[in-house]
Amino acid sequence: MPRAKISGHLCDYLTQGDPGGLPLVFIHGFPFSQATWTGQLQALPPSVYAVTYDLRGLGQSEATGGEVSMDGYADDLEGLLELLHIKRPIVCGLSMGGYVALHAAARNPGLVRGLALCDTRSGADSVEAKAGRTSAAKQVRESGMESLVEAQLPNLMTPQSFASDADWVQALRTIMLSTAPEGAAGALEAMRDRSDTTPALARFDFPVQLIFGEHDKVTPPTEGQSMAAALPDAQLAIIEGAGHVSNLENPTQFNAALHSYLGQFLPA
Repeated sequence: MPRAKISGHLCDYLTQGDPGGLPLVFIHGFPFSQATWTGQLQALPPSVYAVTYDLRGLGQSEATGGEVSMDGYADDLEGLLELLHIKRPIVCGLSMGGYVALHAAARNPGLVRGLALCDTRSGADSVEAKAGRTSAAKQVRESGMESLVEAQLPNLMTPQSFASDADWVQALRTIMLSTAPEGAAGALEAMRDRSDTTPALARFDFPVQLIFGEHDKVTPPTEGQSMAAALPDAQLAIIEGAGHVSNLENPTQFNAALHSYLGQFLPA
C-alpha cells in the first residue's frame, strides 16, 4: 500500500480507478482504518476514482505525538488531495470521518463538490461526552485498547449483528484492537475539542447525502434530520437494520444510497 509524508507524518492510502474519473475520498470512523471501506470500493463503478486513507495515528498511518486537532486532520486531507492532484472531490465520511469532512468543508467550502455524511453529527460534544472522551483517552494511554474496544464494540452495531459473530464483526474488532493507543487517545481528544460546524451548513452550496443506520445509538437518525433541515440541498437515507457502522451492517442498501447520490455527478 502506498505511503507518503503528509503534514509531517507517514500516511497510508489507496487509490482505485482512473485518475480522470469522478474523485471520491472515503474517511473512516474511530478507531477504524481504511479497510472498513472495502465493501464500498468493490461496488463502485469504473467511472469513479476512489481514494481511501488511514487517519493520522489510526490504521497504518503514523501518530505524530503531541496534540492533534480537527484542523490537523483537515490539513492532512488537503495534503493528500494536493499529493494526488485531486481538485474538488466528493468526500464520504463516517462518524469521526464525517467530523473531519465537515470541518474541512466548513473552513473551505470550495474544497469539495459534495459530501456524503454517514452516521455523524455537526454539533460539538456535550459536557458529558467531553468528559467521557477525556476518560477514554486516559484509559487507552494507561491500559491499551482492549477495554475500550470491548466496551465500545457492542454500541457500534445492532445486537443482532454483534451476536452473529460474523466475519466483518471479528475483522472490525481486530482493526480496533490493533490501533496504536497514542493515536486513539489523540483522536479522542480531537473529537472532544472539535467545534460546532452546524452554523456552516447553510453555506454549503453543493448537494449533501446523509446516510444513517436505522438503529444507530451513537448518532441516531434524528441527527441526520437536524442536519438535513439546516442544509440548502440534502437528502437523507435511513439504512434498515443497521446501527452506527451502517456501511458494514447493510452494505447493499448503503451502497445503493451512495451510488444514487454519485449519479448526479456522473455523465449520463
